[in-house]
Amino acid sequence: MSVYEENKTRYILVRSGLEDREDLATIDTYSGNIYWNSNLDDCTKFEKKEECEELLKLQEGLSNLLKKDWKFEILEEHRAINKVDKNA
Repeated sequence: MSVYEENKTRYILVRSGLEDREDLATIDTYSGNIYWNSNLDDCTKFEKKEECEELLKLQEGLSNLLKKDWKFEILEEHRAINKVDKNA
C-alpha cells in the first residue's frame, strides 16, 4: 500500500447569497478568523460532518445578527486514491 492511497469523505461549508456566487469557508486556525474564497483546494475540509454543522450554525447566527441574506450549505467531498493494478 502506498502512503498516498486514501479513501476519505470530508465536509465543506459553502455560503451563497452574494451576487449569485458561492464561497467556501477557510478557517485560519491560528487567529480563528474565517475567510471566504472560491478555491476548493484552499478551503477548510472537516473530517466530521458534525463539526461542519457546528460552523454552519455559527455562521447562520452571525448572518442573522448582521441582517444578511446569506445561505449556508454543506458539501460532501469523496476522495479515493488507489494504486492501479498493472495486471488489469
